[in-house]
Formats: sequence, C-alpha cells, structure tokens
Amino acid sequence: MSEIMDNFALNVRGRSKESFEHAMAIAFAKAPGGKTSHWCKHSDYGMVLFWNGSEKTFRGEPIVPFPHELALPEAVEICWSWVESIDRSQFNLKDWDRACKMGDVQNEEAWRIFVEDWSHVCGSHYAIAAILPVWAWLGK
Repeated sequence: MSEIMDNFALNVRGRSKESFEHAMAIAFAKAPGGKTSHWCKHSDYGMVLFWNGSEKTFRGEPIVPFPHELALPEAVEICWSWVESIDRSQFNLKDWDRACKMGDVQNEEAWRIFVEDWSHVCGSHYAIAAILPVWAWLGK
C-alpha cells in the first residue's frame, strides 16, 4: 500500500540488516512507483535517496543517478553495503546522533533512516529518505 500523505515522517535508528530492510520498506512506501533513481552523499544527511532527478543539487552537493532505477530489494542491498563500509567520521553528527558516540556505555556502529516533516528531507520534495551512519548505545 502506498503511503501518500502530506505529513509523513519517519525516524528509525538500528543496527541490524533486518531492521534496515523494514525501515527502508516504510520509507519506500511513500516513493512514487516505489523506486529510487538518484542519490546524493551529504555530510549532514548521509545518503539521500530521490525518486527522480528533477533537482540537480541537494544542499550544495550533486545529485547523481544510479545506473538504473532501483526497487526496494536492490536499494536495500546497495544502501546496506554503503552503510557497512562508509567512514562515519565524514559526517557532521548533531544532537542525539552525536551523543550516542560518547558516554560511559558501549556503543556500536548503527544507522538512522529518516524522513522529516511533510515527507521531505531538508525541504526536498523529491527525496525518499536519508540514511545517516550513526552510533547506537548498548545497555550496561
């Protein structure tokens, strides 16, 4: 079922691929056609996925096409590989994302998939979701 609505929002932090697949499925439910065709790497937002290439830049960074449109299963594999291999120090983590890297608890590499208010990522009407490599706290 498509999740087309004006005020869709999503914010999921996790560590496992299984949780990643579920969060991506929720994000893709609002994408026209359920596919992504373009992406952008941004230091504040991570990997931002777009459902078309109408915008040429996102917050000063180029938006580039994938070799072909990606449906959910293929997008999950490509994005998961990216999250697993990317150097987290390249990103400007803020607030809770930054706090989870510090503290007197054990932390591990994690990810956060999000769509901000009004179904946008930083105001982009064409963004499906952002995937930010972050940290997770593990209980004592």
